[in-house]
Amino acid sequence: MKKLSLLLLLSPAALSAFSFEEFGKQMDEQMRKMDEVIHQQAQTVQDNMDKARDEIATAFATKNSGASFKLEEVDNNAVLTFSDIKGDSVVAKTTDNDLLTIIVDGKTIKVHAQNKFLSVAINQQVKQETKDDNQQSSMTSYSSSQVGKTLSQEVDLNNVSVEKDGDVLTVKLPMKKSKTRTIPVNIKK
Repeated sequence: MKKLSLLLLLSPAALSAFSFEEFGKQMDEQMRKMDEVIHQQAQTVQDNMDKARDEIATAFATKNSGASFKLEEVDNNAVLTFSDIKGDSVVAKTTDNDLLTIIVDGKTIKVHAQNKFLSVAINQQVKQETKDDNQQSSMTSYSSSQVGKTLSQEVDLNNVSVEKDGDVLTVKLPMKKSKTRTIPVNIKK
């Protein structure tokens, strides 16, 4: 029985009713269409990923660049010089005689003084939203850095001066005068 059904499948009448060649052409055409659709979708995904990557890179490069600064002792002052500070609004306040807070350009700069040690912390939060016809994205980035240095003298945070000239913010922290006192030493023989 098995031999007979196999022979029927391979008979010329069965082969003529079903053309392998036409079946192959139809399969090739369907595969070509599927490849085309998959390629278009892959290209769309790649384009969207490239666009998002570029937006994020631009946001981080322009809006999330941490403030670079240097700390020097000049003319009995500790001088902090911050570069690439945008914006015109600068708010500076001192609290508890050992903490100076400066808010400028989306950054919070905290200067803490204790004895001869000066600590500078910079915190920043950047929010960016983009809307397109087909997509909407929201990005929030946070950055924080902190640097500390031991100075030659203590600083007086009650007499701080803050100046902004273009994109440069200068903070002058006057150093306290060292009081030298003579300590009597008793020597017993």
